[in-house]
Amino acid sequence: MIKKELLSIWHSLNKFRHYITSYQTFVRTNHGATKYLKNKPDVNARIIRRLLLLQQFDLTIIEKPGKENVIAYFLSRMNFPIWEEGMVDDQFPNEHVFSISVLSPWFSDIANYLVSAQFPPNLSSKEKRMIIGKSAPFTWIRYNLFKLGSYQILRICVMEKELFDILLAYHEWHCGGHFVAKRTSFKVLHAGYYWPTLHQDVRRYTSQCDQCQRMGKPTPRDEMPLQPQVTFEPFDKWGMDFIRTVDPPSK
Repeated sequence: MIKKELLSIWHSLNKFRHYITSYQTFVRTNHGATKYLKNKPDVNARIIRRLLLLQQFDLTIIEKPGKENVIAYFLSRMNFPIWEEGMVDDQFPNEHVFSISVLSPWFSDIANYLVSAQFPPNLSSKEKRMIIGKSAPFTWIRYNLFKLGSYQILRICVMEKELFDILLAYHEWHCGGHFVAKRTSFKVLHAGYYWPTLHQDVRRYTSQCDQCQRMGKPTPRDEMPLQPQVTFEPFDKWGMDFIRTVDPPSK
């Protein structure tokens, strides 16, 4: 009886794992012996495996006598129609409410085709040919997708969540310098990064940079004056004549 009671608790916790993780949980049962299983020295391997699962939660078992717990044996007292099999629906409608949604990168179809030669389901033949044509300049190297650009340069394909950090580093950080969009795009490409909307994203990012908007465009007044530099060898006759012409000796 203790094993069955522990099995019911284990099944309930495993079912509602998404909702009770890292929260204090109270389990009310009419079987008081379940509370003392953790302190029992001699138990079999099956109970140990279930107790290990219970240790993952902040669990408190509260004993409630059967005369006060009117729904203790509710499932065993259910009346099913004769034409039904009497199976209890184990599906929970909002089971994936707290599931993490992972956004697929823009190159997911190309990477899947290069690695496994498979296409997403429900694609037409035209869409499959488009994926094959797009994957021509790409290559898969050590779990990373690279694009072969001009001058046979390989650039790694980055996901959307990494774009902000890359633009922040090559425009605003110590190695940035707050250059214009064209120069910032060249720096990103020179560093070996690529995504399809690189130039549009860089242009949008630089136009929204607060420091660039405050400083404005540099004017000729801000530029360094360009002076001609004359180089000559020491003790050169032409150089000595140039010095006398520029700075004649005082009489």
